[in-house]
Amino acid sequence: MNTTLLQTVNSTTKSATFVFHSRCHFFHETYVYSSTFKWNFLFIGITNVVLAISTGCLNLFTLVIIRNSKSLHTPSNMFIAGLSVCDLLTGFITLPLNAALSFEFSAAKTPCALRLTINFVGYLFGQAGLLTLLLIATDRYFAIFHPYEYEEYTYSKRNILYAQLIMWVLSFGFVAGSFFTPQFMLYTIFVSITLVALLVWSLYSQGRILKVTRHILREIRPIGSSVGEDETSMQDTSSSSRSTKDKRISSNGQVYTVQTAEIARAEMREIKRKAKDTIKAIKVTALIIGAQYLAYIPHAVVVVMYLFVIPTTSLHMAHGWTSTLALMNSFLNPLIYCWQLKGFVRAAKVLYRRSR
Repeated sequence: MNTTLLQTVNSTTKSATFVFHSRCHFFHETYVYSSTFKWNFLFIGITNVVLAISTGCLNLFTLVIIRNSKSLHTPSNMFIAGLSVCDLLTGFITLPLNAALSFEFSAAKTPCALRLTINFVGYLFGQAGLLTLLLIATDRYFAIFHPYEYEEYTYSKRNILYAQLIMWVLSFGFVAGSFFTPQFMLYTIFVSITLVALLVWSLYSQGRILKVTRHILREIRPIGSSVGEDETSMQDTSSSSRSTKDKRISSNGQVYTVQTAEIARAEMREIKRKAKDTIKAIKVTALIIGAQYLAYIPHAVVVVMYLFVIPTTSLHMAHGWTSTLALMNSFLNPLIYCWQLKGFVRAAKVLYRRSR
């Protein structure tokens, strides 16, 4: 399936502006080629090259950190690793192809094979990333509210790999089927449903986890202070009653009570630490999902406009920029991990020291 390109001089302008027609699959478009059009796509292409290198390297580094740090070998981080794989493929495959297509557009060329390839891989990795975020939100929810069932399911890493495999099969099936529907209508419907489901489910699940975790922290504060007071008073009583070494040894009840208070306080500190880690994980998940929506919504608006209005040159240039913005999300995700999660920061420092 080849693109038929017809270039004709635009008689309405005295400048060297001309129009060219593109026919590829169901893409039937006409663009006004000018210096603005040319430099716009040249700049988009250069931006995609820079993003391809940085995105690929950052996500590869994230996977290396997870692989070499045993403390990060948790079910939740396996889903994060799955998201990094989607972003890695975006960086090393989708972004370079998008850069090549932008350079072709800047030269008034629209190679059909390249255009269909970029649509397929871009939609595939993007949809896989959205479904992975849905799995991450679900993982957080079941780990908190159904811990026994969660531990039983995630005891075998094979189950997590099966879940991610099903996600990839679903993404591939809907994207491949979209090539047999006008303007990728099937993919548009599927990604819209996924975006809505991700928003609703993440708001419900993460909001409920946040509410319960904050309630636990509020309940711990007064209990922790009372335990501290009991421990202090017991220490004062025991010190005042220690007249001799034998009397201190004989007061087993007092010593035992002090030790029990210390254990209870240590347990509360551990609960408090886990609660704070949970809130931190929720914030990271919210940042990742929020960045996904900020990156995808402009592109979704342009895609919808493509379905209902005649494509214009300005709309085509907007499509190029919003596509780059959507792909930029794969660059932001690893930065959010390293910026927010202390475990990744510590593992990165350890890996850096080992490599020196």
